[in-house]
Amino acid sequence: PVVNDGIIYLTAGANIFALDGATGETVWRWQPGSSESESRMVPSWQGVGLGGGLIFVGLRSAEVAALRQDTGELVWSEPVGSIPAEHGETVTTAPMYAGGKVFVGVANGDSGGQGRIVAVDARTGQKAWTFFIVPRPGEFGHDTWPQDSDIWKLGGGGVWLNGTVDTELGMVYFATGNPAPMFGGELREGDNLFTASILALDIETGERKWHYQVVRHDIWDADIATPMLLYETQVDGQTRKALAAMRADGYLFQL
Repeated sequence: PVVNDGIIYLTAGANIFALDGATGETVWRWQPGSSESESRMVPSWQGVGLGGGLIFVGLRSAEVAALRQDTGELVWSEPVGSIPAEHGETVTTAPMYAGGKVFVGVANGDSGGQGRIVAVDARTGQKAWTFFIVPRPGEFGHDTWPQDSDIWKLGGGGVWLNGTVDTELGMVYFATGNPAPMFGGELREGDNLFTASILALDIETGERKWHYQVVRHDIWDADIATPMLLYETQVDGQTRKALAAMRADGYLFQL
C-alpha cells in the first residue's frame, strides 16, 4: 500500500481502494466495469504508485492505468507490453512515479517472451521509452546471445521487483530476472545480458548508464530476490551514493 495525507491506497483482487487511515472507512473504490474495454483491466497484485494527483496501477493485461487520487475516477489506460499483446504478458511491478513519468516492469512469467522496462507520461499515459532486457540485433549486449538462432526473442529477463529512483542523478534502477529457458543453458550460449542484472537507466531517455550482472549465463534462477536499497555511505571520508541488492542465494552486492 501507499499512504498519503492519511489515506491508504492499495489493490485487493480486482479492486483498488482508498481507505481512511484513521477509521478504515472506504473513501473510494474502483473496479473494472463489465464492458469489453474495461473487463480486462484487472490490477496486478504488486500495488500502486502515486504522483501528480493520480494513482497509478499496473494491469494484468500489460497496461498501466491512472485514477484520480481524490475520487478514483479512471483518467487513462495505455498498453506497455507487446502489440499485439502476448498471452501471459503482464505488468510485474508497482508503478513508480518520478519526474513526470511512470516506470513499470513487464514480464511473461518464466515462459520466455521479452522482459522490459517502460516509462510513460504521467499525465497522458503516452509511452516515453522502452528498454528491452534482452538486447536486439545491433544493440550493445546482443552478442552475448547465440548469433545463429532467434532464442533471444524468448530470452526472458522479467522485471519482478519494484525499482528505485535517484532524481539528483537522473537515473532509475531495476533488477532483472533469469534468462529463458530457465534451465536450458545449452540453448543460449553466452553471458545472456541483461538478465540477472542490475540496470541504471536515464530517466528521460531510457539510455543504459551502467549495468552489473550478478550471474552470467544463469542456469540456477539465482537473480536478485529482494527490492534494491538506495543509500548513502562513507568512502575514504567522502559521502557516496550506493545501491544494495541481495541475490537469491544470499549474496549481498553493494554498488
